[in-house]
Amino acid sequence: MLRPQQSNTALSFFFHSFSLLSIIFVPITFRSLPFENRLGEIFFGSIIEGLNLVFFQEHILFPISSDSRGLYWLILILLFIALVCTLSLRHFKSSFIQSFIMISRRIMILYLSLVLFKYGCDKIFGTQFYTPEPNILFTRFGNLEKDILYWSLIGSTPTYSLFLGITEVIIATGILFRKTRVFFLFLSVLMLLYIVGINFIFDISVKIFSTLLLLTAITLLSTSLLKIIRFFSGANCTPLQPDNLIPRHFPTRLKLILTFLIGTMIFLECVTMQLYPSKIQQQNQRPLELHGAFNVLNKSQEITDGKNIEHVYFHSKNYLIFHFRNEEMLDFHYSKGGFSNEIILTDYDLNQHVLSVVKKDKITLLAMNGLFGYDTLQLTEIDLQSLPVFQDQFHWTVEAIH
Repeated sequence: MLRPQQSNTALSFFFHSFSLLSIIFVPITFRSLPFENRLGEIFFGSIIEGLNLVFFQEHILFPISSDSRGLYWLILILLFIALVCTLSLRHFKSSFIQSFIMISRRIMILYLSLVLFKYGCDKIFGTQFYTPEPNILFTRFGNLEKDILYWSLIGSTPTYSLFLGITEVIIATGILFRKTRVFFLFLSVLMLLYIVGINFIFDISVKIFSTLLLLTAITLLSTSLLKIIRFFSGANCTPLQPDNLIPRHFPTRLKLILTFLIGTMIFLECVTMQLYPSKIQQQNQRPLELHGAFNVLNKSQEITDGKNIEHVYFHSKNYLIFHFRNEEMLDFHYSKGGFSNEIILTDYDLNQHVLSVVKKDKITLLAMNGLFGYDTLQLTEIDLQSLPVFQDQFHWTVEAIH
């Protein structure tokens, strides 16, 4: 039977080893790295495939990614490895165990800070919560799924996204410094609790990854947890002694080099997104620079099954979407045709239709060439920025609302 001190050491070793294994093998894409982390698939892909065949009698349909079945299998495998290593602690020296935990903590601190920096800067620069597409803006509220609703709401409010991003960057910065680490680890736990709750409540497909980040933050905070509880309960507590990110015994020159490398790594991850084409540049790369929502003027022309086209949407990812009077929508991927004003629509059965677009003042003519029984649609662009959802309104009193 393990003594209390041995039991605490074993529990600490288990969570630190599992967190370290998750950092190494759970896939995440960093823009500043020339490759994507696929170590989980490389080392455990065949095992995961075999387990899935045994228990579900089917092949893995998706690679190891956010909330995929492969990721669940990977987490179970990593838990098993961490458990086996923990049960084998009696074969390791106490000095090795303490060194492993100390090194693991430093890696976990860097990883947690880097991820918070990454997602914080994504929010600040507007690359995580994108502006709702025209078809989303004109879809009835009740017809949207919860994850799209949440994403669209945050995307339509850049100020809130900026607030969240700045908060995450401040927390990520505080975690890196020894004197502020415990306080900002505590804040990171609260922040990640909020994020995990949002992901589960709105069914956003990063539930497992955000939960792993929360577990990492709690594991890092665990050594100071009793002192934090005593502090909030009003009891006397001894000063906190967080670990140094860079060991004190390292030479000064090596400390400076490591500090520079850490800062450079985080800086590159945060600014690399600025090297990607902006939304305006992406729109200019689309055929005929088409993007937005359009009203159909000649609605009286009936299509073959009796439904009228009410709106036409040009999606930023080269999709043309027809919105019918009965609220149905039908989308096609489009590409540039042989002539300057032609676009080629491709449906999900790979059938193609050639349409032509002519702009005349404020009217856009879309030659349908018999698609849905239409010859030509007369379109007028809708000013999306004038919609209520994009209006930044603030009222100090309820009387000012009316």
